[in-house]
Amino acid sequence: MTDINIQNKERLKELLRLSGGLIAAIDGIWFLVVEEVFGNNRAVELDKKVWEKYIHVLVKRMKNILGISTEGMRGIKEIIENDPLFLINDYEFTESSEKKMVLKINRCPVLEAMERQGRKTYVCESTRGLYFKNLAREIDPKVVVHPLKLPPRESPEDICCKWLFQRQD
Repeated sequence: MTDINIQNKERLKELLRLSGGLIAAIDGIWFLVVEEVFGNNRAVELDKKVWEKYIHVLVKRMKNILGISTEGMRGIKEIIENDPLFLINDYEFTESSEKKMVLKINRCPVLEAMERQGRKTYVCESTRGLYFKNLAREIDPKVVVHPLKLPPRESPEDICCKWLFQRQD
């Protein structure tokens, strides 16, 4: 195994953000190539399948490697906070209880890249939303996820999106 020289906590955070950014980049490149070859509808369809499988692997590995064993909202929050792919975002949980949690994404490099490319159709609900819905199902099938705000944004200073996680008893 290669020995990674990590002198301090900040360096480790930088490496984790780099890892998340690279995951996002390969996902974006993959999507664009599939879109170029097969069209947007097929690319979105295949992207959904990939993200469904990713969540299963993510949760399984986070539980095994990091020892994350919590359930419910706490488990969902813990997975999100430890997913290297999610570290590239500026986000906050504005409300969190055992029954309800609100996640606000203030800055999303993926959305910003789509905006720079002039894309008018955003697949946030079918990709990011699917990520959250599959994550909720893996951790606690009684939790449902609804978007509270989705792109397009009115300005670059506006939040990117907002999500409600709610336990249905």
